[in-house]
Amino acid sequence: MTNTLSCKIRGVPGGVARPRRCRLRRAPTAPTTAKATSKPASRSVHSSTCVVPTSPCTTQRRLICGDGLLELPTSLAELDYEELEQLEGLLEDRLESLESLESLPRPDVALQVHGSTVTTLVWLDDSTLLSAGLDKTVSFVELAPAGDEIDEEVDGLDGMDGMNEFKDVVDSVDSVDSVDAADSVDSVDAADSVQTDDGVRMAVAKRIILSGGPVHSVLPTSNGVILGLHSNSLLELVSPASSDFLQDMQYSVLESNLCGWPRDLASNGTSLFSASCNEIKQFSLQTKKSKVYRLDRGDILSLVCTKDRLFAGTVDGSLFAFSIDAKTGALELTNARPKAHAGRVTSLKTHRGMLLSSSYDGTVKSWGQDDLEIVASAKSNGARVLALAHNGKEGGLLYAAGSDGTIRAFDPIVLEERDVIVPALDEDEGIRALAARGNTLIAGTSAGKLIRC
Repeated sequence: MTNTLSCKIRGVPGGVARPRRCRLRRAPTAPTTAKATSKPASRSVHSSTCVVPTSPCTTQRRLICGDGLLELPTSLAELDYEELEQLEGLLEDRLESLESLESLPRPDVALQVHGSTVTTLVWLDDSTLLSAGLDKTVSFVELAPAGDEIDEEVDGLDGMDGMNEFKDVVDSVDSVDSVDAADSVDSVDAADSVQTDDGVRMAVAKRIILSGGPVHSVLPTSNGVILGLHSNSLLELVSPASSDFLQDMQYSVLESNLCGWPRDLASNGTSLFSASCNEIKQFSLQTKKSKVYRLDRGDILSLVCTKDRLFAGTVDGSLFAFSIDAKTGALELTNARPKAHAGRVTSLKTHRGMLLSSSYDGTVKSWGQDDLEIVASAKSNGARVLALAHNGKEGGLLYAAGSDGTIRAFDPIVLEERDVIVPALDEDEGIRALAARGNTLIAGTSAGKLIRC
């Protein structure tokens, strides 16, 4: 009796597997009702459709495809050339998978920072991270050698410059409260600090609660940070020159009447750009004057810019490129790539003359900045790609967080996969944000944790 199955075959030109029809004989003595769990201790070799147990050679070799269970012959001599080729391909696939898994970096520790999903994560300097959560908290997390002391005593912010203006201008954001990292926060069951295996301490140095809603976007500046709030407003946190940012933080409102949530922020040093609904709002950092540019295609979710170009990604998967006039700062649409992705664009990065994009369609793609022509593409096994991060180093890797709970590392030039990081997540916990700097990669999760990978 023969069974025809669709299995994965190796050795196809270009390295892309294609389905092939193969015949596998059922051993005469094999019971048709055998269960795959009859030998729970055996390990398995996996392909996209088939499993081959790799327990020591016995007369009970099994090939499991889908819900069916087939017995292999008691001797390899009974297999014909096609069947041997099929088995060889499955074993080689599994061996490669095991070799790659052995070399994967593993997360050291997880620090509970927020009471709900991390919405955005960004490095402020080499040792300080800003993390925001859906619970309306903003946390400043410092990384330092375990022997160094991290000051966790934070003064209240009552009377700070800009606070009265902040309350008057943005009614829905009626307070900004600061709490000591060691104090309890009702909405956050957060740990103060954790220590990694290599002697690095992660600690919450300061936490702010924004009653106007969670932060959707963050942009570091030379003397502070700009936050895009759920209340359709932009809040700037700055510190006076030669003072400690975390201790002497001051607040001011840049904008209180955006058309929607500020989904992303970008700056080329002379202008600030915010994306809300289908609008890009441009603010001059010198004159504080603003202009609005509207797209006729979907909400804008992602922004990134260089000195003379701005790029936008939308909810329908389209990409747009604008030139930035060197004298006036005016934007001019120069290229558009409708439906560049089959799903919403989740993140944009630039690297060595290329635009890098990720999407709900499960792909990471690179494009020429001049013409938005496709350069390379990589797929993440069907999982949505939710965030990108690049450490900015020459030769550094591009990290992509997937809805399957993995972080895939790619060569940013050719998008070849170099590593797969599998953090130890709880059930139903996913990765929502990434931040890379130097040799350190931090992931923010849907459970409000920061994981050092």
